[in-house]
Amino acid sequence: MTSLKLACKKLGTGIVLLQWLGNLGLMLLAFAWLQIPDSHMWQFLFSLLSAAILVLAFLALHARTFQKLCGVPTESPWWLRLLIMFAMVLLGYFLLQLIGIGRSHEMLFAGYWNSKFPAGQRSFFTFQRLVAWQDHFYDLLQWLLVALLLPVAFVGAVSGLRGGTLSVRSIYRHLLYWLVVVIFCFIGSYLT
Repeated sequence: MTSLKLACKKLGTGIVLLQWLGNLGLMLLAFAWLQIPDSHMWQFLFSLLSAAILVLAFLALHARTFQKLCGVPTESPWWLRLLIMFAMVLLGYFLLQLIGIGRSHEMLFAGYWNSKFPAGQRSFFTFQRLVAWQDHFYDLLQWLLVALLLPVAFVGAVSGLRGGTLSVRSIYRHLLYWLVVVIFCFIGSYLT
């Protein structure tokens, strides 16, 4: 069987339904959470508690999906696996904020670089091209960051800290993995 057929066989309707219905339910609950008033202390505390429950439900949903996709029995407690996933989401969020700082200065950098080129090269290195190239660069950085953190979250959600039969290093070693990430990065960025 080819890798694609194996992946489709593993994806089954149960996992697809779990993701679609689980994410839909979580989004609807998040919309309802936004409607909780916070004029009294008990409402504010209820809002904090329900936000924490929503985050836990999100992590548990995706940890369960990763576990079903892998098909390996869990070797560590559920709280440790959720903690690893939460740490990866938090780390990814903060690193994406750093990329966002660079994105917010695209025009400033492009104007500076354009002014440093000799007059004959400014027709090729135009302001608009420099902004577009930076935008592509930040898109690539963003997707590479996801490609770095997702396997750690996947292995952490399935096996905890031990790794067991899964290894993040074995995922990172595959050139095809990085090639697919880069290709789909630009296809996804172009389509959206």
